[in-house]
Amino acid sequence: MERLKDIKEKPEFRKANKDGNSVFDIKMAASTIGSEWKSLSSSERDHFDKLYEKHVTQYQKDLEAWKESLTPDDIQRQNQFFAYQRKIGKKTVPRNIPVPKQLKRPLSAFFLFTQHLRETSNTSMPVTEFARHAGAKWKAMSATEKEQFEESARASKEEYQRRVEEFKASF
Repeated sequence: MERLKDIKEKPEFRKANKDGNSVFDIKMAASTIGSEWKSLSSSERDHFDKLYEKHVTQYQKDLEAWKESLTPDDIQRQNQFFAYQRKIGKKTVPRNIPVPKQLKRPLSAFFLFTQHLRETSNTSMPVTEFARHAGAKWKAMSATEKEQFEESARASKEEYQRRVEEFKASF
């Protein structure tokens, strides 16, 4: 950064723009700094690499501290902003920020059944084919056979609703 500050002040790195104003010539500065970087010895480069690593770790700590300080509403607003940026065509939009300790919805009876089916059968079917197979088996099952999965799904849903109330009370 110090080198860039030095270069910005030198008149040979200034050029006139289309309005006639003097502006910084970033292309010339980048090629000059690049050639200087190539001429550095490995020990000199190591110094800058260590500085870079130090700054990256500090940035990551600061980013995590910022994420920890966000409320669920802040996270929702930030993720909506990211979605808007993607919608208008921005190419480099960060991933959505996950909500910490966010509760996952419980599985339905059918998905509990497919989970059980996966565990008990040793098939290497593609996912779509397995889903068709599981759907056909589910339809063919009687209500009494489905009851164990439906009961498990009801219990999971009640537990989920209890935990949602606790989660909401914590804010």
